[in-house]
Amino acid sequence: MTENPAGTGGEASGEKPATEPPSSPPPSTSAPPSRKDSDLRSAALVSVLTLLSRITGVIRDNLQARVFGSGWVADAFTLAFRIPNLFRMLFGEGALSASLVPIFMRMEEEGERERARRLLCGAFTVLAIFLSVLVLAGEGLCLVGSNALERVAAASAPAPAGQHAPWAVERLALRLLYWMLPYIPIVCLAALSISFLHARRRFAVPALTQTVFNVVMGGFLLFIVLSQKGGFLGIVPRAPEEWSGMLAGGILVGGLCQLYFQIPALRREGIALQPMIPGRDPAYREALRAMIPVVFGLSIFQINNIVDSLIALYIVKSEGAVAILYFGQRLFWLPLTLIGIAVATAVFPTLARQVARQNRAEISDAMSSALRVVLFLSVPAALGLILLREPLVRLFFEYGAFGADATERTGRVLLCFGLGLWATCALPVLSRCFYAFRDTKTPVKIGVVIVGLNFVLNLAFAPMFKEAGLALATSISTTVQVVVFIWILGSDKFNVRVSLGPSYFGKVLLATAGMAAACLALQAWGFPSPAVPARLSFWMRFAAVFVPLGVSVGVYFLVSTLLRIREAGRILALLHRPAPNEEDADA
Repeated sequence: MTENPAGTGGEASGEKPATEPPSSPPPSTSAPPSRKDSDLRSAALVSVLTLLSRITGVIRDNLQARVFGSGWVADAFTLAFRIPNLFRMLFGEGALSASLVPIFMRMEEEGERERARRLLCGAFTVLAIFLSVLVLAGEGLCLVGSNALERVAAASAPAPAGQHAPWAVERLALRLLYWMLPYIPIVCLAALSISFLHARRRFAVPALTQTVFNVVMGGFLLFIVLSQKGGFLGIVPRAPEEWSGMLAGGILVGGLCQLYFQIPALRREGIALQPMIPGRDPAYREALRAMIPVVFGLSIFQINNIVDSLIALYIVKSEGAVAILYFGQRLFWLPLTLIGIAVATAVFPTLARQVARQNRAEISDAMSSALRVVLFLSVPAALGLILLREPLVRLFFEYGAFGADATERTGRVLLCFGLGLWATCALPVLSRCFYAFRDTKTPVKIGVVIVGLNFVLNLAFAPMFKEAGLALATSISTTVQVVVFIWILGSDKFNVRVSLGPSYFGKVLLATAGMAAACLALQAWGFPSPAVPARLSFWMRFAAVFVPLGVSVGVYFLVSTLLRIREAGRILALLHRPAPNEEDADA
């Protein structure tokens, strides 16, 4: 039920010269881009670059599925990696962005760039010290817990033939977590840099940061895949659990590369990260007051994510349930990141600026425009996930140790996630509106109730629908949360009136119905109809996904254009424009 904020952001383009050289062409007489087009172009830039990170992420997951499959080692690795991701969200992309971006934006509006630089360096120093202490404490707990489980396992009865040893998942997860914990301060400091670049409306470099991590991890996984085949550099194939430790080391290397990748962009903004003792600037206290409720709120959601994994492990009681849930989430996060996170990232600086100017009409207009784009893209994306769920899983994951049964189970998870995709994409946009108002308490209060609802639904659905029930619970609870957020934002306290137009949602549904008809027609005519799906070549699997997808998307935009949905024209117009310059996006 969480928004999975993948790192997004941008690279500086430098300052414009004070005077034009004699050979420069005359300035354009066209009107500067509107705020709506600026946000849409920024969202397009983030989406394109994030698409690259998602593609490399899928390749990384493909290699991981080949190595670990959906067995107990995959469960252990997934559980261990949940913890660093939790802290990445808490002290990195979520809380820091929500608390610091509005402050950075206000300082930019007031011309206090040097003060913003000191705030960044002071926060960098405090965060590094705090998280390093936290990591040392966590590693001590991992050692104690691992030794305790070793003694418990030694006293337990042997496992039946064909099953893993008692407490094997938990013991391996703790050993892996011990090596993964140092990733926490590294990735959180990278996320702090991303927050500053977002405030400067620099979106390219941070959007590529996750790509750097995926490439590094992919390199480690490719080495393992080649070694497993035998004969590669004379390395003898090993069991998956023996390779998991090496992959944990790959996570650390990837995190260091993520942090280093931000440094040139910061230098172009005149920022040299250096230790700095925080002074008495009231902005520190303001940021801390804003961050604490966000940390609390995000911790609820992220802990809930871990609880989902534990329910999958102990209530579903099906080997690989944790990994199946993870792989389903990975495909589900692809449209979420490209749509919800990209639009939210692009519109947040605009919201923060308009809140600083107390312009409620512009805030309502920005929110309405952002949600129209989200709905226009997320509703057909949800349908695509549902109709093409098994071909998608087969294309990306069904190789090596990942078999046909795992594909079917992951497809059911993807079906249930797809039902709530539109709400999950709208949620980060709505959350950013609260954060722009520097109201971090309201989302927390609503979040506590929603997490309780999600937990009850998990317990109700997991025994019946197994891991797919956890995805269904997430979709239902997220939809309820979005409805409540819209209602609260429209109250007198915020007076943000979200208006989608009298028939907008109906038009989107009608265009989506045309898309569904095209996709179902292709399937009814026998494309694709593999006799033995597991033996399909890669290109047959590729065609099974992208031929129906391409035809359906074409039909969707055609019907949308005929129905005069403005977002269709705006998005198509972007495809015919030059790549957005970041200074233009800020115009």
